Amino acid sequence: MKDNNANSGFKALKDDDLMPYGQYKGLRMVDVPASYLLWLSDNDKCSKQVRAYITDNMETLCKQAGRPVPEPWWKLRVQQSKYQPK
Repeated sequence: MKDNNANSGFKALKDDDLMPYGQYKGLRMVDVPASYLLWLSDNDKCSKQVRAYITDNMETLCKQAGRPVPEPWWKLRVQQSKYQPK
């Protein structure tokens, strides 16, 4: 997992870190079912650490769960804006 959260006041979870809560508490993050992690994200049930892990691994989790990979937020914002670069 990438360490994009080094300066945000919490330790970013990595694949070998343990799931901190919920049905799969104590299981290594890499072993938590992708569908469960995506459900947590979809239902806004994530801590900052878990959300960062999901965000950093979104493409892999979506593929494992058989879901389409969402467009990056910045691409969606440009597509929805009225601004059209020349």
